[in-house]
Amino acid sequence: MAKNTVPFESGQSEPIQVTLIVGLKDWVGRSPDRLWVERFELSPEEANNVGGYAERFVESHAIKGFTVQAQSGRASWGADGSPYLNVALFLSAAAATQAVVRGVDQLFDRIREARSGREREPWREPLTRDQAIESARWFVISGYEPAADTLDPTPGPTDQLEVISDTHDVEADRWTVCFRDSTGATYKVTLSDQAGIPSPSLIERTRRRSD
Repeated sequence: MAKNTVPFESGQSEPIQVTLIVGLKDWVGRSPDRLWVERFELSPEEANNVGGYAERFVESHAIKGFTVQAQSGRASWGADGSPYLNVALFLSAAAATQAVVRGVDQLFDRIREARSGREREPWREPLTRDQAIESARWFVISGYEPAADTLDPTPGPTDQLEVISDTHDVEADRWTVCFRDSTGATYKVTLSDQAGIPSPSLIERTRRRSD
């Protein structure tokens, strides 16, 4: 199981921005048709454990077909920079039993529990339409970036994702946003609130009919 090659120092006080991606693929050369993505702000010790959580998930479900990618570094924005860790776990769609799908939810729950006691405040105001669309767009581009070396074209940072629909469940404060990329593939993103952070419960990709 691949992990970040340079573990974060345990004495480091700066939080780590962690993005965990889990996707289901028909075969290794395809982009995932179902994708879970979530961002976490974790301590260095907790960030170093993310690879182990993913490893135990694969082992506990005896999953044979999978690939994993991990990348760590520091994002630079002018004089500011934040350490980050991106972990992408792609599973064979053939392994996607109900137990495995439930296990994916439990994997994310396990990492949410790690940050308990340090939760961000809930959103003071509901997401606006523009905020929901931009958050959903970021999740699509970030979630599919690790799959950019597949045979399927995937949206990149400079691609225009066309918004084809957006709905807001006011009672649940849940947004559903659908995009179309330049190849005709569509992406349905449902945004929910996880500790005050907009997070998609699932991204569903539908390839154009000729694929």
